[in-house]
Amino acid sequence: MMIQTKCAIRPGVCCDFSKEHIGESVDGSLKRLIDELAEKYHVTSSAIAVAWILRHPAKMQAIVGSASKQRIVDIAQASDVTLTREEWYALYMAAGKRLP
Repeated sequence: MMIQTKCAIRPGVCCDFSKEHIGESVDGSLKRLIDELAEKYHVTSSAIAVAWILRHPAKMQAIVGSASKQRIVDIAQASDVTLTREEWYALYMAAGKRLP
């Protein structure tokens, strides 16, 4: 699966292929995808990020820290989220990564 996004078109500028603009566009696409998944699963974007780590094929573990009790509660919701393979790869690709 490949996620594509148009990023060069900017109102009033026409085409902007600068590294800065492309990076901002990729970051925006990733944020929108995380927000959509957070809404779908009724959790925070932090929970989606941790759910992604927990689903990683390398069996990584998330280490989180916060002085905020609510942030820890929000992140703990990641254990209730099972991202589909398609969702996991969509996040991976939206972050600008290529499949090996």
